[in-house]
Amino acid sequence: MPNGHILKSFLILIFFLGTSATVHAQENFSAHNNDTLQYEVVKIDKKEDGIDRLFIVIDSADVHNTALIQKIVIEVCANYTLDNNSRLSFFCCEEFADYKDNLFLGDQTEFGIEDYYKWRNHYYLAEFDFTSKIYTSYPAYNGKQLKSKKVEILQGC
Repeated sequence: MPNGHILKSFLILIFFLGTSATVHAQENFSAHNNDTLQYEVVKIDKKEDGIDRLFIVIDSADVHNTALIQKIVIEVCANYTLDNNSRLSFFCCEEFADYKDNLFLGDQTEFGIEDYYKWRNHYYLAEFDFTSKIYTSYPAYNGKQLKSKKVEILQGC
């Protein structure tokens, strides 16, 4: 059986079992306007009723550029079927663009406690919640000094 057919069969089975699956995205969407948006959707967490979360890599220097983030949110809405329960998670590198439990828990993890601290305080840049329309930078940051943590209300889909 070709690999594509195996993957398709697996995804159909997951869908019918009602289990969530994380799918690696191959799409790299460019802006629909003249600006060049520098982001990449690297993972999609699908639930039985749609997309739960998109994992997006951006440059860490852009984390507080709300105009750029707003454009990314709008473009992602145009390219994916999202609903009020969907979320966008922004990271600075693909290697760490995943759920904390997937990266740091279990016997198969290759990352240690220092990597977890870096993930929490530096790599996990921001979160956008479509229900509240709130964009939060450094949502997992747990340092003694506030690391430019900001909360903004943005337009959703």
